[in-house]
Amino acid sequence: MKKITYIFILLMAFSVITFGDVLDELDNPSAYGISMGGALYTVYAGSQSIAYNPAGMANGEGGFFFSHVEHYLGVVRNDFLAGSLNAGNFYFGGSMQTTRTAENYLNYSQYIFSGAVAYRTKSISIGTDINGFFGTDIVNGFSMDLGGIFQTGNYTFAAVLKNALASITWQSTPPTVENYPAEIIVGVGYSNSSFDVNTFVNFTSKEFGAGIELPLTKFFSIVGGYKGSIGAQVSNAFSTGLAIKNYLGFDLFVSYTFIDSASFGQLLNPFTVSMNYNFGG
Repeated sequence: MKKITYIFILLMAFSVITFGDVLDELDNPSAYGISMGGALYTVYAGSQSIAYNPAGMANGEGGFFFSHVEHYLGVVRNDFLAGSLNAGNFYFGGSMQTTRTAENYLNYSQYIFSGAVAYRTKSISIGTDINGFFGTDIVNGFSMDLGGIFQTGNYTFAAVLKNALASITWQSTPPTVENYPAEIIVGVGYSNSSFDVNTFVNFTSKEFGAGIELPLTKFFSIVGGYKGSIGAQVSNAFSTGLAIKNYLGFDLFVSYTFIDSASFGQLLNPFTVSMNYNFGG
């Protein structure tokens, strides 16, 4: 029975360690983003924005972000580390994401390295990043993201082109090259002193999401969101979370996801925790 359980877990793990799912992880590695239903494209979220909209990296003096997630009872592990620096109106950053399996089950890993730059004026910012892919079954890979954020009054608008020119050379004999379609994403946000609301639509994957953040004190907020899809029973999930923001320069995000049976593996680990440190407090 124990052996059958291990085999089942490994089979579930293989549904994660594919290129498409790795891209999904990179798109939404933050507990804050997850609790907001993935709707972080209109938010100036610092270095974690490299995974959403590189234009959102242009915030404050820069900082560090880290997130660790374990799927399928710890069989598949995902880490995301990002950092950014401010230089006038320009911001420079980078990130590294790893997806790997526990050595007791399978020796497998994938890596994504990203370099990003953003430029911000008072009401508008633009940004881009370049991503490189490597791994146990990947010879090399490439993609790039382009994004912009525009603010007017209490409203924020975003447009993102993700995974542009995406191509992966897979390990095989001979090596196999596959190209992937770019994703077109738009977002709208509204913010005031009582709440923040953010939404997004991915026209390529047919996914959409919305989230709301309610500040309760100067440092503490509660967050809730929904992420769904049009015409497919995947990625439908309600999320809730807590955010402690800018306390001594640190942000702590915790999310819990109520997800449907189509994503049973993620149901085994509905908690996500991530942390951010802001230079300059």
